Amino acid sequence: MPTLTVTHTESITLDGRSRGVEKSYTIARIESVHESSRVLTTSVQKIITMVDSPDDSALALDVQLVKYIRLTNLDDTDIISLGIIQTVETAGSVCIKLLPGESFVAGPPEDLIKIEASVDPGHASFLDLQTIEAKALTNSAKLEIFVAMV
Repeated sequence: MPTLTVTHTESITLDGRSRGVEKSYTIARIESVHESSRVLTTSVQKIITMVDSPDDSALALDVQLVKYIRLTNLDDTDIISLGIIQTVETAGSVCIKLLPGESFVAGPPEDLIKIEASVDPGHASFLDLQTIEAKALTNSAKLEIFVAMV
């Protein structure tokens, strides 16, 4: 079975010393990937929806099979807003800004997220990531989507 290797590299030299790091991890048994890009407008678009039994929608993915998600703002100037929505049963969402060139990375969406209206989060009882929405904040912006599944 193929193995996905993910490498994050930070490279910087401060005061003549290299302070960057490179970290890698692998995800075994990857059987398929979804790779695409989408031009976003200032209207909200559903990017990914997780379901227990996917239908024929190109955006619907089986929550139990997804092991890695990366969304990257490919635009040179415009900002993308991501809306991360936890399970419908316990509604909650958070918005994240992706500046030009930035990426949002997540592991398996099953039991991944807990959104609370609190400055003292419980750090337990995580829920499934249900939906990821996106929109450009000013003009249009291009979003790259990469999802790996077992």
